[in-house]
Amino acid sequence: MLGSDFKRGVAATLERVFNASNYTFAQLRILWCGKGASIQFAEWPDNQLSATFTFPNVDDNAVMPKSLLPKFIGMALHELGHAWFTDNTPWDLHRENATLCRLINGLEDPRIERKVIESGIAGNSFPLFENLINQMMGGTYVDPDDFGNLAFQLAVEGRRMNGYKITVAPVLSQSRYRVPMQWALDEAHKAQSTAQIVEIAVELLRRLNALKPVAPQPPGEQPPCEEGEKDGPPGGPNPGDAPGEGPGEGPGEGPGEGPGEDEGEGPGDGPADGPADGPEGPADGPADGPGTNPTDGPTDGPAGEGPAGEGEPEDDKQGGNGKGDGGESGRPIEPDLAAELKEHACKADEYTPRPAIRPATFYKFNWS
Repeated sequence: MLGSDFKRGVAATLERVFNASNYTFAQLRILWCGKGASIQFAEWPDNQLSATFTFPNVDDNAVMPKSLLPKFIGMALHELGHAWFTDNTPWDLHRENATLCRLINGLEDPRIERKVIESGIAGNSFPLFENLINQMMGGTYVDPDDFGNLAFQLAVEGRRMNGYKITVAPVLSQSRYRVPMQWALDEAHKAQSTAQIVEIAVELLRRLNALKPVAPQPPGEQPPCEEGEKDGPPGGPNPGDAPGEGPGEGPGEGPGEGPGEDEGEGPGDGPADGPADGPEGPADGPADGPGTNPTDGPTDGPAGEGPAGEGEPEDDKQGGNGKGDGGESGRPIEPDLAAELKEHACKADEYTPRPAIRPATFYKFNWS
């Protein structure tokens, strides 16, 4: 199948499914220039929907494997599910918290797929969704205790509760977080709105943070002292000092300016005439000390769903365990469509990739 036929098949399916629903497209656009699958939508009066779908680039002349077509149609139906059943307003209130957004995403995805199936709008949506999640997993799963991949477990186990036959065995029973996770899955399976999903995710994050293990202190770091005990013994390290690049070469001469930089000079609350050469600390000590916010993590959080799109640009996590880092990062909740279509992309993009911008607008002029 040529790429042009492939793209027409996806577009025709979207239109056919919509004609079977209570909605009509006020405006439908499909852009083949993104990194993943996403949708932007807005409801107009009289059950009309303005929707813009974005999929990865496909060359019109590429020879496409037929096995990709049901996967893309499944993704298109999934995105339509968000247009029909996701309310953006309560979700948007938490867009700045990437960890919470991933939990909302992991709980909302199975809910909207269940709603699509129950609606009967697309009669073959169940096998399409089932095929989609199994292809997305690629026969692998995640570490059950990996905090960064808990949202991925929610996305998988929530779909398993929808009745999908998932080829990879569950691991949730082995997780230290199994009690709050199972609670959230049970509540989300009964949820009827995005607002309820958001409430469940907020409470889930609170319970998960309470169970997170305390990170061990790096070697040589002293625990914080009680107030009034910040001054260390003469000639010894000051336990109240914040770690710089490692302990300095001795107490400073009077109060310091803050955490040490190149020479490791921390704030000196010790005696002014302390020894000049104290014991040298580790060369690669922590620069800022351990973080205190359990939701801190990288800032490449999910693009979410609905208006912001669902694609998550993760390079090396699809098809593996995708070890997270305790923050919001982890294995992508959505399939890595761009990686699968890389060999079918437009050849010109190998030299100058096209920007993901709006398509050209063509105007008709009346010369009379």
